[in-house]
Amino acid sequence: MPVGLGTFEAASVAMLSLLGVSVEAARAGTLLLRGLTFWLPMLPGIWLARREISRAR
Repeated sequence: MPVGLGTFEAASVAMLSLLGVSVEAARAGTLLLRGLTFWLPMLPGIWLARREISRAR
């Protein structure tokens, strides 16, 4: 488990709410940002890794 798991998300929601964004919108925006910048790029990486592993066999 990554050490910073949840730290970025909590800080992002806190900063956005300090800037006047509702907590619900800040949470949704933060999760969308995390999904697009962290999880989405993993999909091609997983696909390529599986392809390389199967090619090596």
